[in-house]
Amino acid sequence: MLQAAFAFLILALVAGVMGMARTEILAANIAWILFVVFLVEFMLVPKASTSLFFLLTLLTAFDVVVGSIIGIRTARRDIGFSGPGNSDQ
Repeated sequence: MLQAAFAFLILALVAGVMGMARTEILAANIAWILFVVFLVEFMLVPKASTSLFFLLTLLTAFDVVVGSIIGIRTARRDIGFSGPGNSDQ
């Protein structure tokens, strides 16, 4: 049972990294859910408390952080601000 859960989590991580999610919001939500599942499993399942599983948990945390940073930077670039003297109408 643990191997099946582990295989599913690995496949979900690969799917998230490869960009199978169609939108950025969906990809961010998948990354967060996957990180929470990895973290809970690492803390609660004794057989999952290995160094390899810890590294995979760190990898999902890295995925969440990088995805959030890229999303914020993209959103800043998409928003255009115009000052009081700069009217482009």
